[in-house]
Amino acid sequence: MRRLRWLLLMVSSTLLAGGQTAEKSILSYKQYRAIEHQNPYIVQFKSDSGMLLFYGAEHTVDPQNGQVADIQERWAAFQPTVAYNEGGNPPAYEDSRQAVQAYGEAGLVRFLAARDEVPVATFEPPFGEEVAYLLRSYTPQQLKVSMLCARSQRSARDDRVVLWTIASVLGWRDTFPHTG
Repeated sequence: MRRLRWLLLMVSSTLLAGGQTAEKSILSYKQYRAIEHQNPYIVQFKSDSGMLLFYGAEHTVDPQNGQVADIQERWAAFQPTVAYNEGGNPPAYEDSRQAVQAYGEAGLVRFLAARDEVPVATFEPPFGEEVAYLLRSYTPQQLKVSMLCARSQRSARDDRVVLWTIASVLGWRDTFPHTG
Protein backbone atom coordinates (compact mmCIF):
# COMPACT_ATOMS: atom_id res chain seq x y z
CA MET A 1 0.00 0.00 0.00
CA ARG A 2 1.28 3.44 -0.93
CA ARG A 3 2.21 5.64 2.01
CA LEU A 4 0.70 9.07 1.87
CA ARG A 5 2.63 12.16 2.80
CA TRP A 6 0.29 15.03 3.56
CA LEU A 7 1.48 18.61 3.73
CA LEU A 8 -0.84 21.10 5.34
CA LEU A 9 -0.06 24.77 5.13
CA MET A 10 -2.29 26.87 7.30
CA VAL A 11 -1.99 30.28 8.82
CA SER A 12 -1.29 30.15 12.52
CA SER A 13 -4.40 30.41 14.60
CA THR A 14 -5.44 29.87 18.19
CA LEU A 15 -8.14 27.38 19.09
CA LEU A 16 -10.17 28.04 22.21
CA ALA A 17 -10.45 25.12 24.59
CA GLY A 18 -13.92 23.81 25.33
CA GLY A 19 -15.51 23.83 28.76
CA GLN A 20 -14.62 27.42 29.59
CA THR A 21 -16.90 30.32 30.25
CA ALA A 22 -17.01 33.10 27.70
CA GLU A 23 -15.33 35.46 30.16
CA LYS A 24 -12.28 33.19 30.40
CA SER A 25 -12.03 32.00 26.82
CA ILE A 26 -12.43 35.18 24.79
CA LEU A 27 -9.55 37.61 24.64
CA SER A 28 -9.74 41.17 23.48
CA TYR A 29 -7.64 41.92 20.41
CA LYS A 30 -5.27 43.89 22.62
CA GLN A 31 -4.83 40.86 24.93
CA TYR A 32 -4.40 38.50 21.99
CA ARG A 33 -1.77 40.72 20.33
CA ALA A 34 0.21 40.76 23.60
CA ILE A 35 0.69 36.96 23.44
CA GLU A 36 3.87 35.82 21.76
CA HIS A 37 3.08 32.92 19.45
CA GLN A 38 5.60 30.49 18.03
CA ASN A 39 5.71 31.10 14.30
CA PRO A 40 5.84 29.17 12.20
CA TYR A 41 3.94 26.48 14.09
CA ILE A 42 5.17 23.12 12.81
CA VAL A 43 3.90 19.67 13.75
CA GLN A 44 4.79 16.37 12.12
CA PHE A 45 2.99 13.05 12.66
CA LYS A 46 4.07 9.60 11.45
CA SER A 47 2.19 6.32 11.32
CA ASP A 48 2.44 3.03 9.42
CA SER A 49 0.19 4.39 6.68
CA GLY A 50 1.84 7.75 6.11
CA MET A 51 2.98 11.07 7.49
CA LEU A 52 1.52 14.52 8.02
CA LEU A 53 3.41 17.80 8.14
CA PHE A 54 1.42 20.77 9.44
CA TYR A 55 3.08 24.12 8.79
CA GLY A 56 1.28 27.03 10.45
CA ALA A 57 2.69 30.05 8.66
CA GLU A 58 2.29 33.76 9.16
CA HIS A 59 0.84 35.53 6.15
CA THR A 60 3.53 36.99 3.93
CA VAL A 61 3.80 38.19 0.35
CA ASP A 62 7.52 38.85 0.70
CA PRO A 63 9.61 36.28 -1.21
CA GLN A 64 12.56 37.18 1.07
CA ASN A 65 10.66 36.17 4.23
CA GLY A 66 12.48 33.28 5.93
CA GLN A 67 9.33 31.16 5.93
CA VAL A 68 9.38 30.99 2.13
CA ALA A 69 12.78 29.30 2.06
CA ASP A 70 11.81 27.13 5.03
CA ILE A 71 8.64 25.91 3.31
CA GLN A 72 10.61 25.12 0.15
CA GLU A 73 13.27 23.21 2.12
CA ARG A 74 10.68 21.24 4.07
CA TRP A 75 8.77 20.48 0.86
CA ALA A 76 11.93 19.04 -0.74
CA ALA A 77 12.78 16.96 2.33
CA PHE A 78 9.22 15.78 3.01
CA GLN A 79 8.27 15.03 -0.62
CA PRO A 80 4.48 15.23 -0.11
CA THR A 81 2.12 13.14 -2.19
CA VAL A 82 -0.85 15.42 -1.36
CA ALA A 83 -0.89 19.07 -0.25
CA TYR A 84 -3.52 21.38 1.24
CA ASN A 85 -3.35 25.12 1.70
CA GLU A 86 -5.36 27.84 3.33
CA GLY A 87 -6.32 30.71 1.08
CA GLY A 88 -8.56 29.22 -1.55
CA ASN A 89 -7.45 27.95 -4.94
CA PRO A 90 -4.99 30.47 -6.36
CA PRO A 91 -3.52 29.79 -9.79
CA ALA A 92 -0.16 28.07 -10.07
CA TYR A 93 2.54 30.48 -11.20
CA GLU A 94 5.64 29.37 -13.06
CA ASP A 95 7.87 31.46 -10.78
CA SER A 96 7.94 31.03 -6.98
CA ARG A 97 8.65 34.74 -6.32
CA GLN A 98 5.64 35.82 -8.36
CA ALA A 99 3.49 33.17 -6.67
CA VAL A 100 4.42 34.46 -3.20
CA GLN A 101 3.98 38.11 -4.17
CA ALA A 102 0.53 37.44 -5.61
CA TYR A 103 -0.88 34.84 -3.19
CA GLY A 104 1.50 34.43 -0.27
CA GLU A 105 2.09 30.98 1.17
CA ALA A 106 -0.92 29.56 -0.70
CA GLY A 107 0.66 30.69 -3.95
CA LEU A 108 3.95 29.08 -2.96
CA VAL A 109 2.30 25.74 -2.20
CA ARG A 110 0.43 25.90 -5.52
CA PHE A 111 3.71 26.61 -7.32
CA LEU A 112 5.50 23.71 -5.61
CA ALA A 113 2.60 21.32 -6.19
CA ALA A 114 2.36 22.19 -9.89
CA ARG A 115 6.12 21.92 -10.36
CA ASP A 116 6.27 18.50 -8.67
CA GLU A 117 2.90 17.27 -9.98
CA VAL A 118 1.46 16.85 -6.48
CA PRO A 119 -2.34 17.01 -6.08
CA VAL A 120 -3.32 20.11 -4.09
CA ALA A 121 -6.58 21.35 -2.60
CA THR A 122 -7.93 23.78 -0.02
CA PHE A 123 -10.08 23.18 3.02
CA GLU A 124 -12.06 26.32 2.33
CA PRO A 125 -15.30 26.35 0.38
CA PRO A 126 -15.38 28.50 -2.75
CA PHE A 127 -16.18 32.12 -1.83
CA GLY A 128 -19.46 32.08 -3.75
CA GLU A 129 -20.67 28.98 -1.89
CA GLU A 130 -19.69 30.50 1.45
CA VAL A 131 -21.62 33.70 0.67
CA ALA A 132 -24.68 31.78 -0.60
CA TYR A 133 -24.76 29.69 2.58
CA LEU A 134 -24.43 32.71 4.88
CA LEU A 135 -27.10 34.66 3.00
CA ARG A 136 -29.60 32.05 4.18
CA SER A 137 -29.27 33.50 7.69
CA TYR A 138 -27.98 37.05 7.23
CA THR A 139 -28.82 40.07 5.12
CA PRO A 140 -26.30 41.17 2.47
CA GLN A 141 -25.52 44.25 4.60
CA GLN A 142 -24.83 42.14 7.71
CA LEU A 143 -22.59 39.84 5.72
CA LYS A 144 -20.63 42.73 4.18
CA VAL A 145 -20.03 44.35 7.56
CA SER A 146 -19.03 41.03 9.13
CA MET A 147 -16.54 40.23 6.38
CA LEU A 148 -15.15 43.75 6.45
CA CYS A 149 -14.67 43.62 10.22
CA ALA A 150 -12.99 40.21 10.10
CA ARG A 151 -10.61 41.13 7.30
CA SER A 152 -9.80 44.53 8.77
CA GLN A 153 -9.05 43.10 12.18
CA ARG A 154 -6.74 40.41 10.84
CA SER A 155 -4.53 42.92 9.13
CA ALA A 156 -4.61 45.81 11.61
CA ARG A 157 -2.27 46.32 14.53
CA ASP A 158 -4.40 49.01 16.13
CA ASP A 159 -8.11 48.93 16.94
CA ARG A 160 -8.39 52.59 15.88
CA VAL A 161 -7.27 51.62 12.37
CA VAL A 162 -10.00 48.98 12.23
CA LEU A 163 -12.68 51.39 13.39
CA TRP A 164 -11.51 54.05 10.98
CA THR A 165 -11.45 51.59 8.06
CA ILE A 166 -14.96 50.38 8.79
CA ALA A 167 -16.24 53.91 9.34
CA SER A 168 -14.67 55.00 6.06
CA VAL A 169 -16.37 52.23 4.10
CA LEU A 170 -19.72 52.94 5.74
CA GLY A 171 -19.35 56.71 5.31
CA TRP A 172 -19.17 57.34 9.06
CA ARG A 173 -15.66 58.80 9.32
CA ASP A 174 -16.81 61.66 11.57
CA THR A 175 -18.06 59.12 14.12
CA PHE A 176 -14.65 57.45 14.48
CA PRO A 177 -11.93 60.00 13.73
CA HIS A 178 -8.62 58.45 12.69
CA THR A 179 -6.08 59.39 15.33
CA GLY A 180 -3.24 56.98 14.53
